[in-house]
Amino acid sequence: MYKYLKSFVLLVLAVYFCSVVVGQGWAMEEIINDNQNVNPLGALGLAFVPVISLGHLYAGDWPRGMQFEGIEIGDAAVLLSCIGPFNYVKSTVGGVAALSLLMCRVSQIGDARFTANDRNLLNSKTGNVEEAKYYEYYSRMKNNRVAYNLSMMLPTLGHIYVGDFMKGLNFGLAEVACLAAITPSQPALYIGGTLGYIFLKFWEASDASQAVNEYNRDLQKEIGINWDGEKKQK
Repeated sequence: MYKYLKSFVLLVLAVYFCSVVVGQGWAMEEIINDNQNVNPLGALGLAFVPVISLGHLYAGDWPRGMQFEGIEIGDAAVLLSCIGPFNYVKSTVGGVAALSLLMCRVSQIGDARFTANDRNLLNSKTGNVEEAKYYEYYSRMKNNRVAYNLSMMLPTLGHIYVGDFMKGLNFGLAEVACLAAITPSQPALYIGGTLGYIFLKFWEASDASQAVNEYNRDLQKEIGINWDGEKKQK
């Protein structure tokens, strides 16, 4: 029964990725064609409903919300894989996966509000001579909250998302080394390996998030806009 449950979770994850690929173009078309502003607090409230990304759907970018749903499914899959006879390594990985699942849910709720603000900023540029630049930026920008939660889910994924596989691989190898060092019969190795793994997970996630911020700043310079500055003024 447990084996079939894991297979079902992986199948749902695969369907999710397909839906994001198909839905991204649809979402951009919808947000461009619908110039009505939305209430950020309304998006925030709707985001508390799990699974279907109502907050992001209301804000006009459903695939952006489904990225978080996919990460949550991935966290759940990792957590399920750690259920079984007690194992020190599995307990450590499972505990981090459970924390990651909770953090991703909180991130999605907050991101729904940011998505609404993004949409309102785009709407304010309708008819502006620089309108195309802002839509180009929105279609190419990356989400630092997605990068953070991808890194918490599985090593290297956050850095792959931002385009720096080798740096993510270095974090991943270091985390594997920490897990390999967890030896219950040797308290020093057990404590050191566990704390080292947890520290590296949060370091990797923060680094991936910062890499996205740098990517977005460079993209703004390339396109010639000040997206972050204008959002602060809203």
